Amino acid sequence: MNASEYRQWWAENTEEPYGHCWCGCGKKTTIAVCNIAPRGWVAGEPIKYFPNHGGAAIKRKNVFADEVFTKEWAVTQAGAWTLGVLMTDGFIGNPYRRVTLSMTDRDVVVQAAKVMGLKEHAVRPVDKGDDKTQYVFAVGMTREQSRQYTALTGLELGPKSGKELTPKCLAQNADFWRGAIDGDGSILLNLPKISFCSSGVKFVEQFQAFLVSLGIKPTSIIVNGGMYVAHVTNARDCLTLLDALYPPGCTWRMQRKYESAQKLRVECERVVLKQDTPYVPPTACQRGHEYVRGSYSITKDGRKYCLVCKAEKRVPINIDLEAADDDFSGVEHGNAKLTEEQVRHAFSQYHEEGHSQERIAKSLGVDRKTIGFIVTGETWQHLGMEVPEKKSEHANARLTEEQVKRLYVEYHVEGRTQKELADELGTNKATIGYIVRGKTWTHLDLPSLLPGHLREKLGAPQAKKKRALTEAEAKEILRRVKAGESQKSLAREFRVSPAAVSMLVAGKTHRHLQAAA
Repeated sequence: MNASEYRQWWAENTEEPYGHCWCGCGKKTTIAVCNIAPRGWVAGEPIKYFPNHGGAAIKRKNVFADEVFTKEWAVTQAGAWTLGVLMTDGFIGNPYRRVTLSMTDRDVVVQAAKVMGLKEHAVRPVDKGDDKTQYVFAVGMTREQSRQYTALTGLELGPKSGKELTPKCLAQNADFWRGAIDGDGSILLNLPKISFCSSGVKFVEQFQAFLVSLGIKPTSIIVNGGMYVAHVTNARDCLTLLDALYPPGCTWRMQRKYESAQKLRVECERVVLKQDTPYVPPTACQRGHEYVRGSYSITKDGRKYCLVCKAEKRVPINIDLEAADDDFSGVEHGNAKLTEEQVRHAFSQYHEEGHSQERIAKSLGVDRKTIGFIVTGETWQHLGMEVPEKKSEHANARLTEEQVKRLYVEYHVEGRTQKELADELGTNKATIGYIVRGKTWTHLDLPSLLPGHLREKLGAPQAKKKRALTEAEAKEILRRVKAGESQKSLAREFRVSPAAVSMLVAGKTHRHLQAAA
């Protein structure tokens, strides 16, 4: 192979520039002094790998880090952030003095690799199943770099032992703790809450010490599944911690958590503003009822509750709002969870499309009672939505009034089963059951379609609730009980309750018949 053929072979087999190491470290390789075919050397041309960068290192998919990256961990923003990520979500140790990082967030892995002097293509994807892809890089350290790491952190190389300690020079470094939160922390928007967890309790205690240095009172450490967790839950404290860890425009960060931090910042600022707004007790409720003695009550949290509105069966209004002015309504109300468009849509879904209140509440993420107040017109009255009169047919009805009347009669008079009627009408058995038991379609007065004795048996409104035995019936029942017939069968035959027959036999009713016998 001559020089021109060697250059062509180089371009076809690697993306590295001619004369640079194939491992991706960016270093120039030495010139071959002779031709060695097994090694692929051509005299006068650069070899493939820098010394100690090929062979076993390539088999381990390992490359070597930049010579100065361990020195920068304590002095640069990028180095401190990278060390925080590695100590929480990475691996630093044997064998081969190796540093690895595996995460689903590619941007973090790429940034950490660049700090160590690697190129972006050194990060490779690994399929972990369940549609999850981890991005991984592995880099080897020299003996001198491992000594620098041990001197900086006080830790020997090896697997995590649960005794990780923060380097003393980085204990109060916000960049280091931002990397730790990016690795093993969480930012929750709905609570709000910022958490940090680790298998080493000393590590979490040092995070608490960092919080104290910011003027934040940390919560006690919680043990959860073998992990130690520290939380910051106060909105004012969360805002202080976000200002320190995720200031707007910080460069070295996990993009996903940075976006969550900015959203949490907005929510915390709103809560803090509400807490700082002085409270002015209202003199009247939102509907104009003046608070005089006896017209209101006090809730457990010290807020006034209008008794006039309650007597009128209106929704009790919590009039304590964010500002002194208590004449807010709709989206301006301090407790509003929905926008006007969502309220109108929910009102239309219930009255026009027939959706249930539970279904609407679940889709909007609110309580069912909130939707109930909206669709009945008890809240959001300023929108002018008129509640329609109750219709004879619900929007979800699958049967007509004629079909309901016919199946009711066929079930009670002709003795057809619910299953037969459901199959014939193309509905389910539960729907038929609700109809024949009088749970639905009550406005049709279905029992009036039945013969008189059946109406009495079903307890129709026009029939007597309790049927009294005549004297002749009482004598007949006593005679047949003495003959050995059961009280239950006699009660069913004479259309009375078993208790009525039992009281008759015991002499508690129709006593004159017992005395005559």
